[in-house]
Formats: sequence, C-alpha cells, structure tokens
Amino acid sequence: NLQLVYADSMILTATLAKDTTLIGSSYLTKGIVYYGLKQHDKALDYYLKANELLINSSNTYLTYKTKYHLGMAKYFLGYYHEAVSLYQECLAFFKDSYPRPYLNTLHSLGLCYNQMKNYASASDINTPGLKEAKRMDMHVMDSYFKLSEGINLFDKETYAPSLKLLKASINDSIILKDSTNLSIAYFFIAKNYLEQKQSDNAIAYLLKVD
Repeated sequence: NLQLVYADSMILTATLAKDTTLIGSSYLTKGIVYYGLKQHDKALDYYLKANELLINSSNTYLTYKTKYHLGMAKYFLGYYHEAVSLYQECLAFFKDSYPRPYLNTLHSLGLCYNQMKNYASASDINTPGLKEAKRMDMHVMDSYFKLSEGINLFDKETYAPSLKLLKASINDSIILKDSTNLSIAYFFIAKNYLEQKQSDNAIAYLLKVD
C-alpha cells in the first residue's frame, strides 16, 4: 500500500534531475503498480506518458519494455488490435537478445488472437512458442503456452486435445502457484467436461474454481 507513494517520489526525483529517460522509467514503474492493482485504465495513462518520453531514448530495452506493458494494458481493456501491433514490434526487438521477454510477448500475442477469435493465428503462435522455449532451454513459459492453446482448442470445439493440454498445464508447479491462471485452467477443464456430457467431472472442477 506504499507502492504508489514511492512511485510518486520516483517521478518527483527524476523530474528534479531533469533526466528524460529516468522520468519515463518512473512513469513506467507507476503504471506497473497500477497494473498490479488491476487499475488498467490508470496503468494505461502512465504507460502512454512513459512511451512518449522513451520513444527516442537511447535505452532501447526500456523503450520496448514500455511498449510491451502498453500492449498488456490495451489487452486487458479490450483494444486487441492495438495490442497486437505493439507486441509485433516487441517480438522483433526481443527475439535475439532477450529470451524471457520474447517468450512472454509470444504468449501475449497468442492470447490476443484468441480474444479476436482468430484461432488459427493463436495456434500459429502457441505451437512455435513451445518450440522456441525448447530451443532456448527456457521452460518457465511452457505451461502458459499449453494453457493458452488448450483454451484455443476449446474455442475451436476440439475438446479431447483441449482437455489433454489443460490438464498438462496444471501439472506444472508454476501454474499451481498462479491462482489466477490455475482458476482459468480449472474453468476450461470444466467447460470441456460439460461439452462431453460429464457433469460430475465438470462440477468437481467448478468447485475448485469457486
């Protein structure tokens, strides 16, 4: 509950220092705090301020980090096409030098395509995402790609493969510690069981969500 106070102090100190990159970074930090508080509209405001200040910064990583967070806010507010555009910019920058941001961006892009009901493009992101993780020997995002593709396959009405991927995702300790995504996985497992007329199994997973 002191994060916003410290973020304001950062902005004030950066402003007094008259350092444009530092000011932009401080705005980004305050946006991230609002995002963590699920106040996505306020987060977006600060990301936009940061983006304006950092767009020509020599710190290119910070510039693209801001674009990525801007894309996340736009995703949660439903501006999917704008988020896709930002993520595509980030992909090209992150790909060769920043493995984790690159995988995060791929995953976020897949989520956008799913929300846009562009299920083919979502699959075209999720499947290579797993291959890229294997190539980079960085598997922290594996379960998220499986969860994303499991939801995507459910929306494509291919229930058995969807259920298999969703169950695989919840076997990962990372997802088990992530209550939001664990709840989403349980919910879509239940939806799969409902579609397959297995009400008892569906209820068991809906109770887990509850």
